[in-house]
Amino acid sequence: MMMMMMMMMMMMMMMMMMMMMMIIIIIIIIIIIIIIIIIIIIIIIIITTTTIIVVVVVVIIIIIIIIIIIIIIIIIIIIIIIIIIILLLLLLLIIIIRSRSI
Repeated sequence: MMMMMMMMMMMMMMMMMMMMMMIIIIIIIIIIIIIIIIIIIIIIIIITTTTIIVVVVVVIIIIIIIIIIIIIIIIIIIIIIIIIIILLLLLLLIIIIRSRSI
């Protein structure tokens, strides 16, 4: 019985690790795509217009976008961590209940 519980724990941990890795990879890909898009936008704006005002406005907009993206990513990571903690607590609770019943 204990072996089964240990196996279950290991499986759960592995699943969680995989989930975390997947989420981190997805976030990194999103960041890279956003950076590429921003660079392309900057290049296009520099090519089409050389006015200082437009460049300043664009830079401000880009900074705001980056800040928003960072905030969203932080929120996502926090949510993921909370979910994992809850899952681990539930798992612990289940193990305790099972061990009591034996």
